[in-house]
Amino acid sequence: MSARIVLLVTSPRLPAGLLTAAAWDVVRSAPVLTGAES
Repeated sequence: MSARIVLLVTSPRLPAGLLTAAAWDVVRSAPVLTGAES
């Protein structure tokens, strides 16, 4: 099985409802890894 990386970039300036319920289900179906600039 091949690995897949999904990068989801959002901003607080974007309107609520940016993603559909189905899209959020896809986002929630995988582990979440975060990073921060130092």
